Order: sequence, then structure tokens, then C-alpha cells
Amino acid sequence: MEGKFTWKAEIKFVGTADEFNKLADAIERLPVDITIPEWRWRPHHYAGCMPIPINVLLGENRLKKLAEGMPKLKIKFIKDIYGGMRTAHFHLGDQIVLLDRERFKTLAADVAHELAEKRVESVEDYIGVMGRIGNIMGDPSPQPS
Repeated sequence: MEGKFTWKAEIKFVGTADEFNKLADAIERLPVDITIPEWRWRPHHYAGCMPIPINVLLGENRLKKLAEGMPKLKIKFIKDIYGGMRTAHFHLGDQIVLLDRERFKTLAADVAHELAEKRVESVEDYIGVMGRIGNIMGDPSPQPS
């Protein structure tokens, strides 16, 4: 047994990209497994774990327009961990673009619009389309952070 033990907790990081990169380096050096239980992982990084990469869904030009004037940063991605950032953002090339509330509303509306159109194209049944679109509303109460 050698005095080894297991300790488990949730880590919430708030700070700069440089500070996060230091944390990522430290985590990678330690015998630590990290999971984000509310997300089911897919083999590639998709914004919000969507089934379509956001640059494919919205196109580079729309994303570049949304990125204008917004803070951009680069962070070190921790090996085998594909997400977790809770601040509104999207990936553009090798940068992460942080979004203010208004730009986030625009991004969410654009994504919802494109996904709804794709659903209409692929599903003929009215209830099959509208029921899923209605799920966007879901429970409007804020989720725990």
C-alpha cells in the first residue's frame, strides 16, 4: 500500500491564460485523471460538444466577424482533456475567442438557427422537428457553475 491514497474534488479555475497554462503543466506532471462528468466525449473537439464543428456549421467568415474586437488567447490543452472552459467562447484556428454577453447571444442564436434548418432538411415529420427545437427552451433556470 505504501501510504498511497485517493483524493477527489472538483477544480474550478478562474484566471488568465498564462496562469491556466501553468496549472495545465502541473497537472500533466502529476498522477491525475480528470473528467468532466456532464459531458460525453467525442473523438474531436466540438463547441459545447455539438455534433458539428462550429467552423463547419457557421463558417470561418461568420466566426471572424463575431471575433472582431473580442479578447483572444491561447491555452495549453491538457493531454486527453478536450474542454471544460465555462466562459463563453469559441475556437478560431489556434486561438480561443472570449465572448461578451451580446456576442454570446448572437453565437447561440446563429447555432440554433443553423441546427434548426439542418433538422428541417433531414426530418419530414413536424413533431420530430418542432419537439427537438422546443427542447432548446428546456428548463430556463440557471444551471450551477
